[in-house]
Amino acid sequence: MNAFAGIGALAGSILLLAVAGRLRRLLLPLFAVCGLGGVAALLLAWVPDQGSSLPMLIALGASTAMVGTLVNIVIQETTPQEMRGRILSILAMTIFGIAPLGNLLAGGSAQSLGAPYTIALGGLLCLVLTGILLLLSKKVRKQENVEAR
Repeated sequence: MNAFAGIGALAGSILLLAVAGRLRRLLLPLFAVCGLGGVAALLLAWVPDQGSSLPMLIALGASTAMVGTLVNIVIQETTPQEMRGRILSILAMTIFGIAPLGNLLAGGSAQSLGAPYTIALGGLLCLVLTGILLLLSKKVRKQENVEAR
């Protein structure tokens, strides 16, 4: 099953590479891909068998790879050059520092609630946070997104 998430990550990376030159606005695609990941997680939580979970894993893998890449691009495009290394090191420290804590919480939740509820909770949390950030982001609301160079 992990292989299908890997296939999705590869496909998402290739897709992003194919459309990168045409992307003029980066924040809206970032929010859209986050939403795709949340929906895929919600659907994955309730699929009845392994065969029908594979497309959801591909979508999750694609959204994970695309979000990581888009976040990196947005940060590098919006950060002054003299601060870029510091900001990216804080990003890396945050990602690698928080992921183990999230894994611990997800494991505890899966043990007490069950895996489907934990996956659904993660997808719902992703959708809610994406919606909140989308509503709070003045750049996205005004369509004055980060311009790709």
